[in-house]
Amino acid sequence: MQRVEPFGVTLDAVTATIANCLKTVPDLQAVEAAVRFDKARHKTVAAKPVADVVTEFIDVKKSHGASE
Repeated sequence: MQRVEPFGVTLDAVTATIANCLKTVPDLQAVEAAVRFDKARHKTVAAKPVADVVTEFIDVKKSHGASE
């Protein structure tokens, strides 16, 4: 309980979730690998004004040799 208490979940919820995950992947190492993969693919995105994003986009395209 001490390990999951900081996350605001119950031990029952944790074991139920792990049991469901183990139906999809073969072992705990695969569950951990899936979590690492998901975290790497879904990075936090910072909010930016559209004008800044457009400027950055155009700069990247120019740096790759794209025309106006």
